[in-house]
Amino acid sequence: MKIKNLFVVALASIVALAACKKEPVVTPPADLTIKLNAAVYGFTKATDTAFEAGDAMGVNVYEGENSYIFNAKFTYNGSALTSVTEYKWYEDTETVGTITAYYPYVSLSESATALTFTVNTDQSSAEKYKGSDFMVATTSSKPTEEAINLNFKHALSKVVVTVDNQLSEAIQDVWLTDVLGSVTFDLKTGVVAATGSQGNVK
Repeated sequence: MKIKNLFVVALASIVALAACKKEPVVTPPADLTIKLNAAVYGFTKATDTAFEAGDAMGVNVYEGENSYIFNAKFTYNGSALTSVTEYKWYEDTETVGTITAYYPYVSLSESATALTFTVNTDQSSAEKYKGSDFMVATTSSKPTEEAINLNFKHALSKVVVTVDNQLSEAIQDVWLTDVLGSVTFDLKTGVVAATGSQGNVK
């Protein structure tokens, strides 16, 4: 009987120790700030070799299928993108997010799912020509401490016209006729599509 009782007590002690064993403490992920870099992929901007300090872009972040950051304004400072508001990654570090961005930045309604960009119909000045350069970038990432690279691509076609004037009179204007000058940019997918009616561009 004594041996049996000792055996039972021993089992009870083991069960008690197992019940008192502490569960591992699950700590939330680090408070990660979203860091972004921007570059022009392949070609240059309309009149520049790269982004210039002060260029502003719109950035969207989707946590899976859900909008997490909407049309945040980021500005290029000469080496990276910065914003007045410090944006943090979402807490689920295993969820892959989608980042879409566009240039130049425009203010949008909170209910917007896409934006429409239209080129200047008069691009005879360098300022108006440069203001017609619409670029987009799309990438995906989990929350990370590293900076995310946004490689912007041109969403429009660049047309270069070389005039060989054989006349005695000076050329006054050059026009592109019957062209589509507008595109839509899907904020979630980053897809760009031509839209609107045909028109002329000076």
